[in-house]
Amino acid sequence: MKKIKKVLFSLLIATSTLLTLSTNIVKADTTSATVASDGTSTAADGTVVDSKTSTVSVTVLSGILTLDAVPDFSFRAVDGAKVGLLSNTTDNTNNTAGAATANDGESDGNNSGLLQVTDSRVSITGDQSATSAGFTLGASISSLQPFDSQDKPISGFSLTLNPQALVDDQGNDIDSNNSFTIFSKKAVISDTNTSDTNVIDLNAGQYTPGVVSAIFSQFTDGASLYLPKGSTGTSRASEQKYNAVITWTLTPKPQSTVAP
Repeated sequence: MKKIKKVLFSLLIATSTLLTLSTNIVKADTTSATVASDGTSTAADGTVVDSKTSTVSVTVLSGILTLDAVPDFSFRAVDGAKVGLLSNTTDNTNNTAGAATANDGESDGNNSGLLQVTDSRVSITGDQSATSAGFTLGASISSLQPFDSQDKPISGFSLTLNPQALVDDQGNDIDSNNSFTIFSKKAVISDTNTSDTNVIDLNAGQYTPGVVSAIFSQFTDGASLYLPKGSTGTSRASEQKYNAVITWTLTPKPQSTVAP
């Protein structure tokens, strides 16, 4: 099943299980001491010799695949030039022409540049070992719609998402062998290409199950935008604001056997 979030361009259920372990010390002169089922040591006269406890914390992830966070993008673009990302904060004020907004104004996007997936599914291989199951995360974009009704939509531009390190929720590499860093793909998306372009493409067993995240911000050279010369179709000497909507689609890769 595909999972989709939309953002502007300009839960994991976990349980914590406590396991109690006991440490028993029986003194040398209490050779007739017994160990009860609750882990305490008792001397022959019934006196408890020693008892200690320690705690083990376990977080249990159910078998889920979720798209947790997707970033908004904001650019200050120049006609006929390639520009870097300005920020991840979009502004929809003075949108008198009703330019496109994700989910009718309720964007799923965040202003930190975070792109995050949680995949706690495991695939059972032929030797009965458990590995991650694999998924793709693709993106597509609409045309740029103007804030001002006297401006025209822009088509044929391109948004480039640069490769970013994929890490877990502790900031560690997700490579299942802990031998190298896995990156997102360089993805060039345009409204003239209506199909999804993969931003993340992970195979079964390639990564450790759990959180997979990346930061696409101005501080990580996360993205750039190219507007063809004359694409605005106007010669007005003023700022013109536009919105487009990015649709992110999370798709699991087919597996023969997936454990919950």
